[in-house]
Amino acid sequence: MKLVPSLECRDGNWSAQLVRDGYCIIPDALPRAVIGALQRDLEDDFRATPLCQGRFYGERTKRFGSLLRRSARASALVMNPTILAMVRAVLGSACDRIQLNVAQAIEIHPGEVRQFPHRDHDMWQGEKGSA
Repeated sequence: MKLVPSLECRDGNWSAQLVRDGYCIIPDALPRAVIGALQRDLEDDFRATPLCQGRFYGERTKRFGSLLRRSARASALVMNPTILAMVRAVLGSACDRIQLNVAQAIEIHPGEVRQFPHRDHDMWQGEKGSA
């Protein structure tokens, strides 16, 4: 597992970029030591996880959830002040409280086809927000 920032927000206005583009990549959101420790915690899980199937999920990709049960260090991502501020800014007054839907680790191997940009809410039926 390697975290690589690509298209990063230049002005630090992560919430605006998230609303505008539907995603953002925050470089150095956690200290490298925390990321390294999290990587070590998840090594055995990645070794035991088979490659995904299908173009959307990637046939050279491994992924699994339940990160908070797999590593205590995953809470540093979930409780990151920058991430929480973005969630509050985007959800605004629409929510009384925040509930995490999924915390997933993804390992992309060489030769994987690039996944197209998408919003995960498209996977579920039901009314979608206006944004």
